[in-house]
Parts: sequence; C-alpha cells; structure tokens
Amino acid sequence: PSSLDVHYRLVEILASQRRYDRAVELAATIVYLEEDKAAGYRTRGYLYLELEDFEAAALDLGRAIDLDPQNAGLKVNYARALIGLDDPVSALDVLDDVLALDVGVAEAHFLKARAHKMLGRVDDAVLALKAAQARDDGDLSPQIASLQKDLR
Repeated sequence: PSSLDVHYRLVEILASQRRYDRAVELAATIVYLEEDKAAGYRTRGYLYLELEDFEAAALDLGRAIDLDPQNAGLKVNYARALIGLDDPVSALDVLDDVLALDVGVAEAHFLKARAHKMLGRVDDAVLALKAAQARDDGDLSPQIASLQKDLR
C-alpha cells in the first residue's frame, strides 16, 4: 500500500477509536499528499465535525465543495457545520442546493427542520421534519423524535 493508503487507514482506525485529535493531525498529511484535494479536505472536515470544531469543519468542507460542487453529502455536512456556527440562514441556502440535487436526502430535510427551529419558524420546521421522517431509513429516528419533542 502507498503512504497515502496507510494514512487513510490510520485515520479510519483512530476515528473508530474516537481519537479525533490525532486523526486530524494525520488528515493534514492526507490533504498535503492527496491528488484529489476534495477527498483530503472532506476527510479532515468530517473529523472536525466530530470534534465540534465547526469553524474548521466549515472551512475544509467549503474547500471540498469548491472542488466537488455536485457532492450532496459534502453539502449536507457543510450545512451541519453552519448550524453549529449558529448560521441557520446560510445552512438553509446550502440545504436547498442539496435538495435541488436530490430531494430524497432525509438528513437535508432534518437539518432544514433544525435551521427553521433556530429561526423560530416552527411551521416550516414541522414540514421539514415530516419530509425527513418520510424519507428516513431509520438512521435519523432518534434525532427526529427528539426534535419533534422540542417542537411541541
């Protein structure tokens, strides 16, 4: 395996052990070595999300989106970072882009519900949450239930 493959594997192992600080350090090397810069920034951005370093996550995920603008998954996670930065308006813009690419992304609908709730738009939040619930395969069920409770 190449040095890059080894770094990816180590990042994966460290992340599975929730050793995100160390994984971020190795991910910096991936960003440097990776020819596909979007993949490198995506990897490090996801780790920053786990650390709840939303500013760093938004920066790396934004760079990855610049290089791979049609990637809905990147945009969903970028919106998560924006919500973490208390910027629901920007998050809603990004999520609208995601849903224009693929209306079936349950997490995008769920994050829209969170953003609308942050803005005090309860009716919009309820509609977005219903859309998330209709598209969820079960992965978001606990989060959906929690947000439903908050909206009551």
